[in-house]
Amino acid sequence: FAEADVAVFRASLDDFLRPRAERYAHGRDSAVGFYRDTYDIPTFRRVLLDPFRDGARTSGATGFQLAAFDHRRDAPLEARWTTGPADAVLIVDGMFLQSPETQGIWNWTVWLEAPFAVAYARVSERDGTDPDPDAPANARYRGGQELYLREARPSAAASAIVDNTDPARPLRAYRDFC
Repeated sequence: FAEADVAVFRASLDDFLRPRAERYAHGRDSAVGFYRDTYDIPTFRRVLLDPFRDGARTSGATGFQLAAFDHRRDAPLEARWTTGPADAVLIVDGMFLQSPETQGIWNWTVWLEAPFAVAYARVSERDGTDPDPDAPANARYRGGQELYLREARPSAAASAIVDNTDPARPLRAYRDFC
């Protein structure tokens, strides 16, 4: 994008969380709650995705927010509006981006794939959590991810699949879904 002189904006779905009370409404151990209640998709769409698309359809002058929630304070962020040119690109990362609430809204998607053992080892290294995907402390997260995989089938919906087991050597996976 830089070589093509295209403006790029990056957002993370992790900056569009729901308040803690809503995220844990089904209980702190609920896999269903983790999958269904973690992200505030209506706010994500209202302050980022819809205005960004409106800017692309018009002059690019529509304001959008790249983040809306501070998980450390468990509170909304003060609005920081930005604008971009009509030909800007928006890259969004995060879990559950192919959930039923968001499936079909993307122009292009990449599904990063790694075995649970590899993924949980990475999270453990980053956050100091238990690296065992089957550990009781990980039941909420693994269960939510398994529910997402069954319900949304994100790899089948993706434009591209990348095996990210070894981040130094990501491999594009080609699958026949016929």
